[in-house]
Amino acid sequence: IGSGKFVSLAAHLSTKYCEKVWKLSRSLEPVVEVTKLSRLEGWPKSFEASRPTDDNIALYLLPTEMRQDADLDQLVKEVVENDMVLRAIVGEAEMLIFPSILLPEQHQS
Repeated sequence: IGSGKFVSLAAHLSTKYCEKVWKLSRSLEPVVEVTKLSRLEGWPKSFEASRPTDDNIALYLLPTEMRQDADLDQLVKEVVENDMVLRAIVGEAEMLIFPSILLPEQHQS
């Protein structure tokens, strides 16, 4: 994530994934480069009319371990406080990573 830093996350398929997402998840490299964008710049037009729901989520990215991770905590804090999203290009797909606070309450962690 810029400046050569990285955080360790594990991708988990949602219960509503499609075959394309399954194939993408199988091809993810151990390290995926992401770009920080303002949410206005990276947010899909379809989410402007209504917030994302669990129907829009194909992968959940969670810490690999439940122990405290200062780098991950700092990244989440920066993304939330600066209203940002993270974008990764994986093959021909664009993957947007955003904090769970942008999801409906029942899907927040």
